[in-house]
Parts: sequence; C-alpha cells; structure tokens
Amino acid sequence: MRRLVAGERPIEIASSLGMTTARLSIIMNSPIFKQELARLSTGADRGAIDVAGRIQETSIKAMEILESLLDGRAVDKGMTSFQQAKLAQDMLDRAGHGAVQKRQVAVMSTVLTPEDIEELKRRKRTAGGD
Repeated sequence: MRRLVAGERPIEIASSLGMTTARLSIIMNSPIFKQELARLSTGADRGAIDVAGRIQETSIKAMEILESLLDGRAVDKGMTSFQQAKLAQDMLDRAGHGAVQKRQVAVMSTVLTPEDIEELKRRKRTAGGD
C-alpha cells in the first residue's frame, strides 16, 4: 500500500514481491485493502500539505536572511555569507519564488499581395490539394 501511495506502479510492485500482477490485482481489489489505501492516501495528502505549509513559513525566514545579508549583517556565524544566501535562495525556489526567467519571443509578420495568394493557391492545386 505504501508503495502505491508513493506512486510506484503495480507491475513493479508485483515483480519485486515475486507475484503475478493478477494476484496483486486481487489483493488490491479487496474491500479491506481499498479502505486502508484510502486511509494511507489521506495521511499522505495531509503530510504533503504540512510540508508545503512549512516551506511557505520558511520562505519568510529565507527572505529575512537575504535582507540581512544585503544590509551587511551575517545571520549564522557558522556559515559563510555565500552559504547563507544559497540556502535562502533554495528555500525561496522551493516555495515558488524562483528567479525571474527571461523569455525572448520573436514575432514575424508577412505581407502577402493578391498575386502571392494566387501563387500559393496554384501551388496547392498542383501538389494535389483542392
């Protein structure tokens, strides 16, 4: 059950346990198994929500660390400023506050004359189109 909750495929589980997928399927379709699997899944969901909440809380501290470093104040005497900044950036990335990604978009436009359009139509007819 734990392996299913973790996202492992039934065929992989059956193989590692030395059983057929048919046998595993019978087990997985039992009411007791389904009930327990639902319980485990709910617990895993709560755990994931808990982790996400803690990451968001930690991102506030990470921002404070970066602000302190910008002001020239070291936060942790056991780490270099570089290490502190890297750790804070990693936490902000995990919280969804990563560096801004630069995107470059190229836009092209073409002006077709009526003659160009007729030539395209002629080529399509010649190539077997309608």
